[in-house]
Amino acid sequence: MKNGMICVLIVNLRMTDTVKYKTVSLRNDIYSKLESMSEVLVEGVKLSIPQTIELLLKQEENSQELKSGWGK
Repeated sequence: MKNGMICVLIVNLRMTDTVKYKTVSLRNDIYSKLESMSEVLVEGVKLSIPQTIELLLKQEENSQELKSGWGK
């Protein structure tokens, strides 16, 4: 991995379904921020990085939908 990038893989425990799951590359500093956020977004629960990304995206979609109908 070059340029300070790391790869996150969303994995299904049985067999990865390439239709449902993809990989993303994140800079190390962004990954670290996601790790920190994963511990505070849901009180008493430490989310996985994929769960953290999904939750943040859903929150953003809800916020944008209220403003402009984005995400519909």
